[in-house]
Amino acid sequence: IYMRIDPIILVTVLMKKEMSITQFSKISGIPRQTLYQLKGGQRCSEAMGTKIAAALEIPLEQLKEKSNRS
Repeated sequence: IYMRIDPIILVTVLMKKEMSITQFSKISGIPRQTLYQLKGGQRCSEAMGTKIAAALEIPLEQLKEKSNRS
């Protein structure tokens, strides 16, 4: 199952945590390039979305782009 990360939510949460993409990459173990691609609208697996949401400490549903929410 593939999904899109809502780039506005991703950036907003990172800003609230005062964290850059590079810092988040180091903490989460997700490659920086992957995070930039997701921020640009590329789809990812639900497993990757779950990993990102867990690292951001937010529910996956909050991170999903609205058109993909159930």
